[in-house]
Amino acid sequence: MKLGFMVQPSNVSAGLPINPAVHVIVQDAQGNVVTGSTASVTVAITSGTGTAGAVLSGTVTQTAVNGVAMFANLAVDKAGTSYALSATSSTLMGTTSSPFTISPLEPGQVYVQLQSESGDYIGGGQTYTYTQAAAVIAVTATGGHLSISIHGAQQWSGEFQVPDTLNQLQPGTYTGLQRYPFNDPATGGLSWYGEGRGCNTLSGSFTIDSLTYDTSNLTAIDLRFEQHCDGGTPALLGTIHWRSDDITGPPGPVNPVPAGLWRPTPGATPSAGSYVYLNSDSEDFIGQGQIHTYTTANATIAVTANGGLLSVSINGAQSWSGGFQTMIPLSQVQPGYYSDLRRLPFNNPVKGGLGWSGEGRGCNTLLGWFAIDHVAYTNGNLSAVEMRFEQRCEGGTAALHGAVHWGG
Repeated sequence: MKLGFMVQPSNVSAGLPINPAVHVIVQDAQGNVVTGSTASVTVAITSGTGTAGAVLSGTVTQTAVNGVAMFANLAVDKAGTSYALSATSSTLMGTTSSPFTISPLEPGQVYVQLQSESGDYIGGGQTYTYTQAAAVIAVTATGGHLSISIHGAQQWSGEFQVPDTLNQLQPGTYTGLQRYPFNDPATGGLSWYGEGRGCNTLSGSFTIDSLTYDTSNLTAIDLRFEQHCDGGTPALLGTIHWRSDDITGPPGPVNPVPAGLWRPTPGATPSAGSYVYLNSDSEDFIGQGQIHTYTTANATIAVTANGGLLSVSINGAQSWSGGFQTMIPLSQVQPGYYSDLRRLPFNNPVKGGLGWSGEGRGCNTLLGWFAIDHVAYTNGNLSAVEMRFEQRCEGGTAALHGAVHWGG
């Protein structure tokens, strides 16, 4: 058996997660995915490629699930060209990826960087970098107050208030700050919180290095901050570089759909007509290890699309519902592979999300993917779709697989 890259690493800026997630598959001699493999797979920067001394961060060792190892948070810290990744496993023939480029962060590119020192409660001692390719970053300024929100792999909010003697944000360093909105108005305040964590009390400072207004509308800001929770020494340090004219967006689905993803075995599904096919692993909570095939002869199957959200419902011997959300800013469902998805509606909007539930059962958390093999619209309305999906509940390896074939 051997390893192969199912989703190759793509070009990205230094320090940012490679998106879409890199996928490595376990293959037999004919190149078919070995769906029963649970091999441990490790990726690393291929020796002699890219920039000398570059470090690959993230979770670099993953256990294959159904023969696929997904690496969702890989990042390279130094810009350079002709990088490659090597994938290895102790008992399998390794492989090398296609070349890719790591670019420096561009001056006009919006980014937020968080560096949490060991012992800091809010950031958990981790380092995070966000751009608009990997998260929704919203910045608003009202008078002397700046608000920022990040909705990506994590969710964060920040509040920055200058002293009440100022009626607008101004460059400068603001020190001796306490938690907003319980701060002294004459001094100003701040608060950075998220992921269910916030300071009861805090001390800190922030510096506005530069900012630009178009009349009364903020169009650019560079801000740095430091925050200490509850009298502690460990700090959360942050840098915000925001421009209103940055048009960076998510990369979109992988198209064409990579070979090797789960699909029903030949003959398992009807040869014609609309159907929904569910195949549940023995330990899967949602499907309870059962196989179901629904057609218009034994169930009512409803499929609708509202913008980038595809909804499926089944009312038959059992009742099921599924939601499949494409990434923003797609206004319609598009062909391709949507990976590293979390449960709707708690998903990262720049990746999309999914959720399949029914019979009184649903996942609290999940990881999965869906692939749109074919989709058609008539006069703006969904008229046909063919898709597949995989869902795994609560961090488990047991999967619920499904295939939907609807319309003409």
